[in-house]
Amino acid sequence: MRIAAVELQDLRRFAGRWRVGPFAPGLNVLAAPNEAGKSTLLAAIQAAIFLPHRSTAVADALRPLAGGVPEVRLALNDAAGEWVITKRFAGRGGRAEVVAPDGRTLAGDAAEEAIRGLFGVAAEPRQREVPRGVWGALWVEQGHSFDLSRLDDPARRTLRSALEAEVGTVTGAAGIARVRRAIADELAKLQTPTGRQPAGRLRTLRDQADRCERELAELRRRRAEVEADLAELDALLAERQRRRDERIEQTLAEARRAAEERLNALERAADERKAALDAAASAERLAAAVRRELEARQRDRDAVCEAEAAADEAREAAEAARREEREAQRALLRAEGAAATAAATGSRRHAETLAQVAERLRRGEEAEAATRRAQPRIGAAVAGGVVLAVAAAGLVALPLVLPRLATGLSWWAAAVLLLGAAVLVARAARRRAAGRRALAEAAAELGAARAAAAALAPGIAIAEAVAAAQAEARQAEARAHDLAARIGEAAAEAGPPLPVETAREAAAAATREAERRAAEAEAKAETARQLAARLDEARAREADDRLAERARLCDEEAARRREHAAALAAPTPEARGAARIEIERCEKALKAAQDEDRRSAERISRIQGGLARIEAEGIDERIDAADGQRDRLRREIDQLEARRAALNLLDETLAEAEQEATASWLEPVARTLASWLDALIPGARATLDETTLQPSGLSRGGRDETFDILSAGTREQIAVLVRLAFAEILHRQGRPAPVILDDALVFSDDDRIVRMFDILGAASERMQIVVLTCRTGLFSRLGGHRPVLERVA
Repeated sequence: MRIAAVELQDLRRFAGRWRVGPFAPGLNVLAAPNEAGKSTLLAAIQAAIFLPHRSTAVADALRPLAGGVPEVRLALNDAAGEWVITKRFAGRGGRAEVVAPDGRTLAGDAAEEAIRGLFGVAAEPRQREVPRGVWGALWVEQGHSFDLSRLDDPARRTLRSALEAEVGTVTGAAGIARVRRAIADELAKLQTPTGRQPAGRLRTLRDQADRCERELAELRRRRAEVEADLAELDALLAERQRRRDERIEQTLAEARRAAEERLNALERAADERKAALDAAASAERLAAAVRRELEARQRDRDAVCEAEAAADEAREAAEAARREEREAQRALLRAEGAAATAAATGSRRHAETLAQVAERLRRGEEAEAATRRAQPRIGAAVAGGVVLAVAAAGLVALPLVLPRLATGLSWWAAAVLLLGAAVLVARAARRRAAGRRALAEAAAELGAARAAAAALAPGIAIAEAVAAAQAEARQAEARAHDLAARIGEAAAEAGPPLPVETAREAAAAATREAERRAAEAEAKAETARQLAARLDEARAREADDRLAERARLCDEEAARRREHAAALAAPTPEARGAARIEIERCEKALKAAQDEDRRSAERISRIQGGLARIEAEGIDERIDAADGQRDRLRREIDQLEARRAALNLLDETLAEAEQEATASWLEPVARTLASWLDALIPGARATLDETTLQPSGLSRGGRDETFDILSAGTREQIAVLVRLAFAEILHRQGRPAPVILDDALVFSDDDRIVRMFDILGAASERMQIVVLTCRTGLFSRLGGHRPVLERVA
């Protein structure tokens, strides 16, 4: 049997349809990066062979994250030809199909049966997947390359049968195995696989015997209860008759009534004394209220007198405050008169100052105008001088034009003209300088006057400011005259006036104080009137002498009632407590007797009813029948237990014989493994466990080492060689099986992995080996055929 090709659709990492192949008969190496789907490929091959196609759990486990229905198509070749297995995992809607080399097509359960027959495995009851047998040992999943613990019983049986065929039937191991399987089949009917608990018919008989024992115990318990109930019924009837004879309940009821009558008498006496005490207390409260009223009447008289005295004092204080207020107002008038006189004087002075400034402005403006009017005359004098100078020049030049004119005369005339011109020009210069000085002085005076006007009357004309100041001065003088007339002769008697604000504040304070004193006097007068009115109303209702008489009578009534209450005897708390305790004791005893009668009657009724039902059931007859059935079951159980013990003894004996024969049929595995192990570790020899067929130790250099202390790399390499040895044995027996290694040899060093490559290459000449690896560079030296992983849809 060898793998030809694999197709996957919507299975774990493979979304869509993918194809892997073709696979060659010898060594095949599929090298791809991590997460390319190599382990998923091995899972798909195993699913096509071992997993049921209608399992919902399997479909959920294989379905990719993107969704879809997982499907696998596996093409295999053997001596008969090509087999094609197709499985679609869709829960209850799943599908399985097998196309045989002769063209037959099997579907559903028939296809599953054909797959199991093809791979030599059998379905186990109540298991989700088919046991993988020898294929679980030859197909190494990722991370399990050095672990042979997954070699199950079907795998060991397959290998043993092949090894027995290798060494022949001389050992008899095949016959022993068949007998042990027959024994196991028989024991499976009597005990669980562990041998600790019974099963099958033996378990059923034991369960029936246990139920019978429980039923018999229950029947006997119920018969004992019936006997106990009969004895209890006799005792209950006798006790009930005794209580009736002794009249217990009637005696307790009479004692309770007597105690209740004593308590009622005590309660009535207590109530009467309490009523008398309440009446005395009420009379005392009334007397106290009348006394309080009499005292309140006296307090009201005292309060009226005090209120009237306080009102008189308040009125005197208010009058004094009004006098002080008038004096403050006169002081305010004096202060305002003085302030008005000062304001009139200041206003008059301000008007005079403004008039002076106006006069200065007028004179400055007139001086400036006069100076400016003199400027044209100065210019005319200068012009005259110039004309005389020009005329002199003409006279000097005249002899040149008129030779006959005397030269001396012209020069004398020219000199006179020049002298006159000089006099005119000098006088004009002096006048101009003086005019300039006067103009500058007039401008300075005018500027000072304007500055003073701007300071005293900003923003208005000086004439308007003068008129306004004079009007303000006239108003201030009129106000001062008016205030002087209002003050009159008081001004002469008083001292110097206060400042206006101080006088005004003092007047306001005096006014407020006078108003407060007046309000306080009015309030106290009103209080006195109200108290007097209330006292008059109280006297109108009841005169003072009648109120005093009523207080005397109330005191006498309260004293009389106190004497009456004191004369009544008070029941002690102890007497009333004793009566209540007696009543409570009688009630509890009576209730207990009644409850006991009720419980006794109920119990008698239940016992009588139960006895009637049990009598109808026929317990004694049922006990006899259960005894007989239990004895029959025990005899049959003893027979099956004896058979079980004999079969176990026979199986143990055959197991010992089989173990003795194992040493001979393990020899082919050791011989096949020896050559490969020597090539890997020169001089080393491995030992296998006779029961589990797993490596148990390694001998090298004269030293024995257990398998579990070897390095992970060495254990992994030996485990791979053991698998190759198993495949070699199967090949020699005509049952070739492919070996699949998923990321194996990951712990090997550089030297040993090269040796392992050589061993795999040699072994692949007789078997199909499929190597799945992510180490593309390292495994490129392995050689072999390279299948293609490609998406087809």
